[in-house]
Amino acid sequence: LLGLSEAVVHARVQNVQPAADLVTDAPGEPEGHDRIPMEVVTLQVVDRIGGREGGSSTIQLFHTGLSKAPPATEGGRRPPGPPPEGVQRPSSPPALGSADSRTVILSDDPPYRRGEEYVLMLRRGPEVRAGGRTIQTQRVVSPEGRYHVRNGRVEPVSERAEFARQQRGRSLEQMKQVVERGRGNARAPAGPWEQRGP
Repeated sequence: LLGLSEAVVHARVQNVQPAADLVTDAPGEPEGHDRIPMEVVTLQVVDRIGGREGGSSTIQLFHTGLSKAPPATEGGRRPPGPPPEGVQRPSSPPALGSADSRTVILSDDPPYRRGEEYVLMLRRGPEVRAGGRTIQTQRVVSPEGRYHVRNGRVEPVSERAEFARQQRGRSLEQMKQVVERGRGNARAPAGPWEQRGP
C-alpha cells in the first residue's frame, strides 16, 4: 500500500459535494450506458506524513458514491408508522425521491462526514466536474489506504490487507512512524490518467 501511494496525509473533512456521474458504455442498460455517482471530498491537511513535501493545504478527494442524501428522518419526513385500523399496507414500498434512490454506499468505502479525520494513502486521481468547474482530484490507493482517526488512534476502514489489519488500534504517532519507515524512497508508478513528468 505504501509503495502505491504518492503521499500520505492526516486530514480533516471540510466538505462533500456531488460531482458529475462517471458514465460507461453498458449494452442492455437503460440508454445503453451505466451511471456511477461520484462526489468530491474537500479535506484540510493536518499533517503530511510521507511523500511530496509542501503542496496545498487542502485536498480534493475523488470518492465513488453519494453520501450526502438526506436520511428519511430529515426534512420533516419520518418513517411510516403502522396504518390506521382497517387500512391495508401498500403491496410495495413508496417510491424514493431522487436523492434517496441515488445514495450509493460501498461497504469498504463508507461516506465521508464533515469533521472526521483520516490518515489517507493517496495518488493522483481523475479530473471530475463538480460545482460547475473541473477539479483535479486525488484518490485513495485502495479502501485499505483509508484510516479513521478517533481519539488519537487509527482504525482501518477496510481490513482486507494484512498491513491494514496490523494498524488497528495503533496510536496516530505509531502509524506515522510506520509510514515514515515504510515509505523510504518508494515511488509509485504513474496511473493511467496521470501525465508523466520529464
